[in-house]
Amino acid sequence: MIKKIWNWLSNSANKIWNFITSKNKIPPSPQLPAADTFLYTTSTETDGKLQVFEGNMPSDVNGVFYVMYPVGTVNSNGLPYTQYNEDGKYNKEYGSPIMNGDGMLLSVSFNGTQNPVIKTRLMKTPCYFADYASRYGTSYYRLFGFSNFGISRMSLLLGARNEPNTAVTPVKFGNANTFLLASYDVGRPFITDPVNLVLQTPVGNNLDWTPGTPEYLPWPFPVVQTTAHPSFDPNTEEVFTVNYTRLSNHHSFVHTPQSLYYLRHNRKKYEQKLLSLCKEMGDEKNSEVVHERLIDFFDNLDYYVGGKEKSISTDETKKQTSVWLMRWKGSKLIEKWILTDQNGQALQIAECMHQTALTKDFIVLTDTAFKFSLDLLVNNPFPENHFIDRFIRKHLAGTMLPYTDCYIVKRAQLTAGGGQATAYKLSTPIPVETIHYSCNYDNPNGKITLYGIHNTAACVAEWIRPYDISKLTGKPADEQLFSLFALGSMDVNRIGKWVLDTNTLQIDNAGSKQYYATGNTNETDIGPNTWTVGLYTFRDIVSATKTVNQIKYLWYVANGLDQRMLTEFIFDLYQDYPNRIVSTDEIIKLTQQDLPQTLVMLDCNSMQPVSHFQFQKNIYIRSLHFIPRQTPTPGVEYELDGYLFCTLQAGIPQANPGKYRSEYWVFDAAKINEGPVCKLLFDDVQFCFTLHSAWLENASTFNLPYDIDIKQDYDAVISKLVDKRSIQRFFDNYVYPQWYALKSKQV
Repeated sequence: MIKKIWNWLSNSANKIWNFITSKNKIPPSPQLPAADTFLYTTSTETDGKLQVFEGNMPSDVNGVFYVMYPVGTVNSNGLPYTQYNEDGKYNKEYGSPIMNGDGMLLSVSFNGTQNPVIKTRLMKTPCYFADYASRYGTSYYRLFGFSNFGISRMSLLLGARNEPNTAVTPVKFGNANTFLLASYDVGRPFITDPVNLVLQTPVGNNLDWTPGTPEYLPWPFPVVQTTAHPSFDPNTEEVFTVNYTRLSNHHSFVHTPQSLYYLRHNRKKYEQKLLSLCKEMGDEKNSEVVHERLIDFFDNLDYYVGGKEKSISTDETKKQTSVWLMRWKGSKLIEKWILTDQNGQALQIAECMHQTALTKDFIVLTDTAFKFSLDLLVNNPFPENHFIDRFIRKHLAGTMLPYTDCYIVKRAQLTAGGGQATAYKLSTPIPVETIHYSCNYDNPNGKITLYGIHNTAACVAEWIRPYDISKLTGKPADEQLFSLFALGSMDVNRIGKWVLDTNTLQIDNAGSKQYYATGNTNETDIGPNTWTVGLYTFRDIVSATKTVNQIKYLWYVANGLDQRMLTEFIFDLYQDYPNRIVSTDEIIKLTQQDLPQTLVMLDCNSMQPVSHFQFQKNIYIRSLHFIPRQTPTPGVEYELDGYLFCTLQAGIPQANPGKYRSEYWVFDAAKINEGPVCKLLFDDVQFCFTLHSAWLENASTFNLPYDIDIKQDYDAVISKLVDKRSIQRFFDNYVYPQWYALKSKQV
């Protein structure tokens, strides 16, 4: 099917082009989302100054804080995604996950005054300009327009969006100024100027990266699977990242009994079952419409499968997966090693490689718990019939793997220039799933200490959809939550300290510990706990100049339990979770209590909490970062001598319930139990969720002599396309000029 579509489009493209006007039609303004609601996020680039509304800004907070967050698509004018477009037609992006959106980078520059300078800029990659030029309502929308496919955004002719909306990593080579790498799980990282927040260049040419798309989909914007968290070693000045390929259905096919293939090749059975159910529900009069929509849906499965006419065996799947380790030292050369385990077998990545870490002698890679089951590629194909949407999702859904496979690469064994390398797989995995982790830089006697955030039975990859049902009320989910992470935890989370012995490839149980706590749930202040653990920080967590030989303390966010977040879908998906500590009955009881968010300081030696601060109801801490004091404080431990700068979403006290604003709080890192020392706000920036952060002691303009010529880079790909003339014209008119104009402005 996909080949037929491709051939038809190739033969018709030039004819279609003749009907396209030379000047792009300007679309109507998108419908504006309601201001101040829970998901409300502004996408306008802004400059201004923060205003203190409580306490005083400490004068020794210095440097520049950065945080990344998604802001919706070129069609949405921010978040949330509205149900209808300005022209009254149904908005296909409605209910899409917030993670499928353009990245906004926010910086706060501290200047010793009560008014730090705030700035926001969109992360405008080349594919952003292609998306913008073909947005809804333009002349090019039908031919080149991008659409949200669940967590992915794709154009049938142009390929997949690279949306760096997740993290920034500081990097410094030699005497050049420190810069930031803006990153995303599915796309090349881009160098970002830390002063003007403008993207400068991708890391590596297109040809340096192996796409995850099949050969018969020759897209100018291929799917590039990598990590959102590349690792930089300030001592050796090396950036390490990964590039891997896996079938999009690998997790569902291997681990879910009813995979996409099963659903597709039993389509008649499912069509009949769904139509029968519609009739039973009294919807027989619409059966013809439903049947037409089902045909369209199952035809689209050909696209997901890749046009294959038979199911792929597990052995065939394994042959089509590869992992490369990549090293970049700031020059044109990108070194690349294909990895096999100690038995010579290709690494099998069932989910993703969201996180990487390194130590003095090793690189740590994992199969990270951000699932890629097929329900994540489907949003709401039947918006007029929620029953069918729930049915399809149920039969495509998969759980996260309840453990973490770890691979260790010995840095000394990497041959100069690339080639092949061994990633030693631990004989037994870490026994719980892991999303984020950090390692001590020191690895005495070949032992790595890894601190893992274990979001057990909490599915960060899922989002709340328009057809979700609340587990506690049995009613439709709160509309204000549509598109947000489905953070309905189905067990208490954990923080693990794991000692990995690289000599025996075993976990050293004597040195490994797990911390988890439900808190005193009968008290007003429930105390330290690990309910729905979110982001964390420690001194020099991502630094361009310093390594952390030993992580002594870390601060983390426990997001509590929110009864609005627990849906029937998540409950059913994880009610049989194999590593369960808290019973499902107790989960329901505690979720009904609406446990608050808590900021916790953890002693990494004892793996016990030191202090905590509990937030009031309707206050949501999103991101946090450790900022060292400008001048060391006598008598205070190095690891504690600083502040926590946090982004929050706060209910507006004077407003009606459901109104929120973005705030910025400052804590003394050693005294979080005393509460924030300062609270700030800025009305022109609003976010519903911020992600990973960074900090630079000084921000200077990017000056590394490194630049990938975007036109040469993409022209090399376009020249190989079957029908390249229309795409070349589109790039020449709408991608290259905008990219170079943005770089030349440098604002």
